Amino acid sequence: MSDKAPSFRAAGTRLRGALRPELSAVCYPVPDDRIWRVLEGVHRFDKAHVVMLAEAGILDTADAAALLRALLDLEGREGGVVAARLSIGGGNHSGEKHLTQTLGEGVAGRIHAGRSSGDISAVANRLTQQQGLRDTLALLMHLRRSVLERARRDANVLVMGYSHLQHAQPATLGHYWCSWLFGLERDFERLRDLYTRFHFSPAGAAVLTGSRFDLRPERTAELLGFVRVFQNSRDAGWAADAYQEAAAVLAILLATTGRIADDLYLWSTAEFGIVEIDDGFCINSSILPQKKNPVALEHVRGVGRVALGRMVSVQGSFASASDSVVFERYLAVEELWRTFDDARGALELLAAVLDSLEVRQDAALRAFHDSWCWTSDLAAALVLEHGLPWRTAQQSVSVLVRQMMDGGRAAASVTEADVVQACASYSGQTGLELPVGFVDRVRDPRAIVESRIVAGGPAASDVARQIEAAESALERDAHTVQEFDHAEKTACRKLGEAVQALLDVPLPGVQA
Repeated sequence: MSDKAPSFRAAGTRLRGALRPELSAVCYPVPDDRIWRVLEGVHRFDKAHVVMLAEAGILDTADAAALLRALLDLEGREGGVVAARLSIGGGNHSGEKHLTQTLGEGVAGRIHAGRSSGDISAVANRLTQQQGLRDTLALLMHLRRSVLERARRDANVLVMGYSHLQHAQPATLGHYWCSWLFGLERDFERLRDLYTRFHFSPAGAAVLTGSRFDLRPERTAELLGFVRVFQNSRDAGWAADAYQEAAAVLAILLATTGRIADDLYLWSTAEFGIVEIDDGFCINSSILPQKKNPVALEHVRGVGRVALGRMVSVQGSFASASDSVVFERYLAVEELWRTFDDARGALELLAAVLDSLEVRQDAALRAFHDSWCWTSDLAAALVLEHGLPWRTAQQSVSVLVRQMMDGGRAAASVTEADVVQACASYSGQTGLELPVGFVDRVRDPRAIVESRIVAGGPAASDVARQIEAAESALERDAHTVQEFDHAEKTACRKLGEAVQALLDVPLPGVQA
């Protein structure tokens, strides 16, 4: 038998032969790079299961104390419990293997009563995912605060609004940053909902139908920090949607951060020059002296694309018979854990970029020179002040733009007479009279921004309202993160106290 194989995989039982090295090298026991992330969760489950077995009368308290002492020994080893379990081998069964080596099967063999590889894996994966979600939620809160600060700082900075990368309408950076605040708020809600939806314990489900042991799954759930237990033992172990939903939600989040990075990447080019990325987030070229490459933004963009591919991998790994995805699951969740890693890095990195970002208002204003971004407002003024139907006004102004371009004339040279002529060219109607100064009044970018009285628009008063709403949402969500963290710490404390209570029980024949 392979050195790293679990205790129950012994030649001469159901299987005559020892584990072949070809299989061991590839997938069984699960390679260290696929299993190490969940071993903290496995360790917690081992301790909680022993406590529950003892409290339920299934396990003698003296045996429980011996098992717990041996498990605690792993925590004190150099490198911690994960390194210790990896050195022992056995994957998710490293605890039982260590206990067998330490105490013998007569005691160690009792830890697995009422358990299976199925619920050990499901519990460990769930604990690992929940921790990943807590970390991601906390970092997302930090990013949202950075975006909120940018919205406050850049509230009145005029900037060109683009559509299809063409000049569209005047806007402000405050309005731009607020758009991401609300998008990131929805990302937070998806992560939060995912966290609460799968905050149930699979412990006690075993591999399919549970067991004959009179287990107390509610107690195990409490010790592990879950708010409820499974309702169906098959669903507890075989459900794939927890992983699939996590991969999808993370992919959406990293698409959001990637789009922000895309914009900043474009705006930092010499052609735009609207933002300056701190030198600490850039590298230079090995050959081109003038280069300043914003690699931090490239990384944030890149992990968003990779997350999409990993999401497809996770979905595909579970596209098989519902009860035959054991080893595919290890491959799938490893992709998920890597996406969590990428999310942590991207969120932290993007927040740091935003905190040090320099905005160049002069460069932003240059985009308005000789721009046609005011023509939609010209059409609106013809409707509101001179009674033209919207389509007639919009098409007439479209004719105006073409006529001016064909004549080689700049946008800044448009006069009231040009507008009247274009309207007559389109509709054939004459008699339109425009007062002097009409065109200059409607093409002022600041006036255009402040004219947007619709809720959610870029006018300064409404941007202030949006910032206030985003700040309120941040305060609310901060409480959610604190509640999740407090519940986790409470569960860890309860498990520690329950373990200590068993260790304090006097051995038979020994005076307390």
